[in-house]
Amino acid sequence: MSGRRRALLATAVCASTSSALAQWAPCGAGAGDCYKPHPDGGCIQTACCELVCDYEPLCCEAAWDEVCVEAATELCVGIACPNPGSCLEPHENPGCDDESCCDFACLLDRFCCDVSWDRLCVERTELLCGLGPCAIEVPDDAIPEGEFCYERVNDGCSLTEPAWGSLAAGLTIVGKWTTNGPRDIDSYRLVGPIATVRFRPEFPGQLVLIRGECEGAIEVLAVTTTSPCTEAELPIALQWTGDPTLTLVVSGGTIRGELRRAFACNEIDPENPPSPDDPPPPDPPFERRYLLAAESICAAADLDGDCVVGGADLAILLANWGTDNPLGDLNGSGEIDGADLTLLLANWG
Repeated sequence: MSGRRRALLATAVCASTSSALAQWAPCGAGAGDCYKPHPDGGCIQTACCELVCDYEPLCCEAAWDEVCVEAATELCVGIACPNPGSCLEPHENPGCDDESCCDFACLLDRFCCDVSWDRLCVERTELLCGLGPCAIEVPDDAIPEGEFCYERVNDGCSLTEPAWGSLAAGLTIVGKWTTNGPRDIDSYRLVGPIATVRFRPEFPGQLVLIRGECEGAIEVLAVTTTSPCTEAELPIALQWTGDPTLTLVVSGGTIRGELRRAFACNEIDPENPPSPDDPPPPDPPFERRYLLAAESICAAADLDGDCVVGGADLAILLANWGTDNPLGDLNGSGEIDGADLTLLLANWG
């Protein structure tokens, strides 16, 4: 490539990062391969096509010739969506013909866009594509997780100093899960006797029940997954309830395993804001919130787990009076007070 052409390519790259690209009609589905000459203008990969045509308009206005192919080779490194080949069938070339599905699969696994569209790419496509975004309805009494997605305050044993949230019967928590900087894992210790946990995420969700201390063996007791905005129910066996090391771990996942990429935090850390030159993180086709609710084996006011509301439960409530301990905060207000005492007495006996 000539020095003049390299200079023009560099100019095209700089222009593409500083301003919106021109919208070229021949770009996208139905056009030819960006890396092979063809008699019509434009090529199938929209982002690549626009880069090339901003540099050389004739690539869209006339024919996609060798000059256009050479420019695509220089400008379009890492762009593989869409590409010839069904997203539902393995093929040797990277990418596939459904642009949004292809983009998401490549956020999860760069192999799908850098090397080839293999069986694993197909499996992800079958599980995740076509689901579409949705929004959960958050109850008025839901308790916020208490963690911005750029913080790490309830990641359980993955923290240097382990820390957990807590979930007691009768409470509903609304949280947010993300994968970047570092990967967020929301961990909740179960407090008191719980019969069932209900989980409703806005993303493909995974809920894991584990038992054990960080310095010892961790035992996986149960795993459930669910589609966006679809509720999953996780029964808690009687022999597990009351164990102080019983923990629920919330993350993204499918029946094929945990999702470890592609769900970037969309909140800005005021103490570490991004540079104005930093590109925004890729936006996944799903939102990031979830609901986690626990149902009691006994009445919510039965704090000691003997299924009788009496003096022992009153003693627990009074011992935690004025605190935000979930064990005793019967109305989820964030403080144990007279309203909680009224609920306990209403269930006496």
